[in-house]
Amino acid sequence: MGIYARVSSNTKDQLRSLANQVSALTQKVSLVEDWRLVDIYIDVASAKAKSKREEYNRLIDDCRNKK
Repeated sequence: MGIYARVSSNTKDQLRSLANQVSALTQKVSLVEDWRLVDIYIDVASAKAKSKREEYNRLIDDCRNKK
């Protein structure tokens, strides 16, 4: 199981939101006995199509490669 979190900038509020996202998603994974957290993918980037979302792309590649 992998989790993905993203914020659009590295402001204090956005980084707090990022920490909250990771915390909430990690807790959800821990509630399902058959799930095991393997990786966390984090981007600090805009959601616009032209922005580099390297971790999102790594997540997609990992899924395609059944990692």
